[in-house]
Amino acid sequence: AIQDVFEDTRSIVEPAGALAVAGVKKYVARENCRDKRFVAVNSGANMNFDRLRHVAERADLGAEREALLSVEIPEEPGSFLHFCETLGSRNVTEFNYRYEAARAAQIFVGFNLSRGGTERREVVQALRAADYTV
Repeated sequence: AIQDVFEDTRSIVEPAGALAVAGVKKYVARENCRDKRFVAVNSGANMNFDRLRHVAERADLGAEREALLSVEIPEEPGSFLHFCETLGSRNVTEFNYRYEAARAAQIFVGFNLSRGGTERREVVQALRAADYTV
């Protein structure tokens, strides 16, 4: 909703302020509204450049252009390579590796989607089939 407001009006609203817009969008989609007018009241000014960067990055998630997953992989030679092979040739947009214990590590990975939620579900299914905890 923040991105929608920006693209329509070139103004930036905070996440709480954009909640009304998100609610109207969801209602219009659910009720299949046509040729009606709606008003959403935006409020608040709790936005700074650090938060704006985070919001802009996360807009791709809402539009299903990107997916973020938390995956546990074994802490053993070759497991990271196997994970990458399972992920395929997707463009990785974010990656964090957390050493948790001698037996396993937590990976936080973001990647671009070309087919939205369907592709995300396929990737999760492929990772689970390869015995990864997603």
